[in-house]
Amino acid sequence: MIYTINILLILVISLSNLSITNVLEDPCSNKYEKTELQSDFKYFRKKLETSHPNLYLYTSKKDFDALLDSIYDSIGNNTQIEFFNKICRLNSSIKDGHTYFLLSKEYRNYADREKFFLPLDVYIKGNRLFILHNYSEDQSNMAGAEIISLNGKKAETIIKQLMDQQIRDGYSLNYPRWILNNYFRSYYSYSFGTPEIFMMEIKLNNEIITKHIKALPRKTIAEHRIQSLGSISMKDQGIVLELDKQNNQAKLTVKSFDNNLLKNTYNQQFKSSIKEAFDKIIGSNIQNLTIDLKDNQGGDISNASFLCSYLIDQPFKLVLKGPKSKWTKPQKGMYHNKIFVLINGGSFSATGMTASALRMHKKGVFIGEETGGNKVILSGNAWAYKLPNTKIECYISHRTYLLNEGQNDGHGIIPDHLVEYSIENILLKRDLENIVISNLLIKQI
Repeated sequence: MIYTINILLILVISLSNLSITNVLEDPCSNKYEKTELQSDFKYFRKKLETSHPNLYLYTSKKDFDALLDSIYDSIGNNTQIEFFNKICRLNSSIKDGHTYFLLSKEYRNYADREKFFLPLDVYIKGNRLFILHNYSEDQSNMAGAEIISLNGKKAETIIKQLMDQQIRDGYSLNYPRWILNNYFRSYYSYSFGTPEIFMMEIKLNNEIITKHIKALPRKTIAEHRIQSLGSISMKDQGIVLELDKQNNQAKLTVKSFDNNLLKNTYNQQFKSSIKEAFDKIIGSNIQNLTIDLKDNQGGDISNASFLCSYLIDQPFKLVLKGPKSKWTKPQKGMYHNKIFVLINGGSFSATGMTASALRMHKKGVFIGEETGGNKVILSGNAWAYKLPNTKIECYISHRTYLLNEGQNDGHGIIPDHLVEYSIENILLKRDLENIVISNLLIKQI
């Protein structure tokens, strides 16, 4: 299995070493001796070089060795977070979204309990940064404002640094951008700390103004978010079917292939929910079916194969060579009519496999943006290692998944119809993918 969906839930509570509470209790406030960190790095490097099956897939051994050597040479008497940021420089060279690093469990627990954060939801658009939601004590309307600088650093500089340290599959930047758009406040704290006050230069209504926003605890931000946006309701399920019998259309949203997430968060079973959905789709004689795989970071490959068995009309392999490489037969009650597939940068891991299989078998018109997951080859089945001194956790892939015999260009599935959201579209909650589908159906008539 390739698990990514729960990785980010762990990552978001791994924060920086700068505390605005009791510094003496901060497990990351003390500096490690240079020799301790060098020992950790040597241990990690050996595991990486001996375990990872595709370490030089995107970066030559010569260049990768040079990067490793430069990081080693830069090690001094550093805190855990400083050392963590050094090894995260490897992410943009390894280009494997299933190889990643976590700060020590002790620090993550401390950070989740004690640290304060930026109380804003922000969105990266190119090299620009925008405010979507404001959960701060400053109740003024800042939705749609562009952040020009944050605590003295230009937004462009902040975005570049965070992107350079983020995991990704291959050359596509959609997945790292998707991660930052969903977990910006945590990743910002890794690189830039947790100050008491965030001084922002923002552009609002064509006027540049300065704002001083007080940092807030994670719990308070969550409470303000619920007050502003509401909480998850029973209608917000992991697998959702919307039937429009009058127009012979249906939309099946699959938010995850992860059994544990579906059970614990949504109280759903994957296979029974999918079977029930397709029984209704077939029973209603639906002619146009939309499969929404946006923001689905993957999970159990067997679940992805099960979904595809309702869509692909011949025996297929989701994985050509590697773990879970087996034939899957189509379901007797499979769907034979028009398919639209919605994808974006959050379509990763087993979801990238799903999109790849559907594209290879010419099932579906793809709408949205390039998937975060590679369409030809990826690494997975990470082994966990804990560095002896810092206790930083390193997860290193050790198996290869070859999805098909196509040429690996380092990219995911490119949509047939690209959809790009403006900040205004996001704030107004416009469904641009549905507009594309409606236009395509009109042309069909």
